[in-house]
Amino acid sequence: MNSPVVRVRKLRVSYPLTTRYTLNGVSFEVNKGELVLVVGPTGSGKTTLLLTLAGVIPSLIPARVEGLVEVAGRSPAEEGLAGLAGTVGIVFQDPESQYIMPTVLEEACFPGENLALPPDEVTRRALSALKLLGLDGYGGHRVESLSTGLKQRLAIASVLTLDPEVLLLDEPTAHIDMRSAREIYRLIGELKRSGKTIIVVEHRVELAEDLADKILHISSDGSCEVYPSLRDLVEKVGVKSLAAEGIWLPPEYAPASQLNKAETANSPAAATPVVETRELSVSFWRRTMS
Repeated sequence: MNSPVVRVRKLRVSYPLTTRYTLNGVSFEVNKGELVLVVGPTGSGKTTLLLTLAGVIPSLIPARVEGLVEVAGRSPAEEGLAGLAGTVGIVFQDPESQYIMPTVLEEACFPGENLALPPDEVTRRALSALKLLGLDGYGGHRVESLSTGLKQRLAIASVLTLDPEVLLLDEPTAHIDMRSAREIYRLIGELKRSGKTIIVVEHRVELAEDLADKILHISSDGSCEVYPSLRDLVEKVGVKSLAAEGIWLPPEYAPASQLNKAETANSPAAATPVVETRELSVSFWRRTMS
């Protein structure tokens, strides 16, 4: 049996000026080629977990890290983000905050150039990653002209140019519509089938349910439990509790009749309109449009 690619044992993380542990006793393993879905309420430490696995914490963001964390046999805390380049790739939820270069091809080339790879190799990797993410033909486009969904694809493509063993995705569909979100997960599925090890934080769990080999549920106190399937998670934690955490369950798990308005405030099943107008009038100069 292959040894786990990711091993976490009794991980505790606390930030400066606080005695509270954001993550408190987190333990799990991820084998090569698996996709682990991470869920939990806002502020439970999901992003902190990914930042710790990527070496961003504590090398770039100060924090106290206790316990064992290994990624491909290496210590993220000791090697840091730069030391893990090519081993771990991380994509954040807001694509607007991730791009640096003006054009799509330049952005995809940036990671390889940053590692001083040969120019021909940099271009080859960039073009290959752009094609994989359906962005071939966009190389000369300015990044700012892309839709949010295409920007998120570009962020993933840029990370893939370094061919990381482990891909960390922090709510990759948070800022895009459902159609674009499904396309992102179609591409994530292709990456998984190619052998990538993936850990993804997601609140739209129906998108990742069929791809997930296990589900890591982090509670508001920073503790966690690992479940083999979404059904097991729902049976243990309960529909109402998960809905209150802002986790969007598929309809078969969370029919609207089971939930009240307060519990579905963050759910697509919510009956209360998100936007409502009545007798709206808009005036331009002297002309009124009703």
